[in-house]
Amino acid sequence: IQAHGCEKEYSFQLGPFFSTTMNIQIWSEFSEEVSRLSGCKIQLVAAPSYENYLDQIILKKHDLYLAPDDYGPAMIKRGLSAVLHTSIEITGYIVSRFDIKKNKQAFTGTRLITPSPYTRLHLEAKDWLAKHKLTDAVTLTFSSSHDASIMALLNKKAETTAVIGSIYNCLLYTSPSPR
Repeated sequence: IQAHGCEKEYSFQLGPFFSTTMNIQIWSEFSEEVSRLSGCKIQLVAAPSYENYLDQIILKKHDLYLAPDDYGPAMIKRGLSAVLHTSIEITGYIVSRFDIKKNKQAFTGTRLITPSPYTRLHLEAKDWLAKHKLTDAVTLTFSSSHDASIMALLNKKAETTAVIGSIYNCLLYTSPSPR
């Protein structure tokens, strides 16, 4: 079935939740399938920052947006509506070089890196620190994306990170490459 109005290219705005490379890897198959089924050309557009991503949504610069469910109420107030909603919840993990449960002292004075403060994972990490009375024990910082956070841990630039389940599961089932 050919969709009407396909004389122009439609832009699909991706948030900076992952690096540009990972975003394209994740969403290219989806956009190619939409293009194939509709007959419309789809261009993936990556936002360089969370601030830019939110600005683009508010200004309605693109035709389709990828946004976490948390953004839903704010988007509805701005005249936008969900077209596709996944049934899978995002799971978050805190991964550390230390056994924090057994040795809180080793965790003291270290850095916990999360994705941007605009992510739910960052807020959940803050809650976790407060719940375990560790808020003042560590420096909470953030990176540019989910995959940048785990790369900081893997490259020994952070001792602890908050990571989403899809990336965590990839680490579990992927063998490290020999160096």
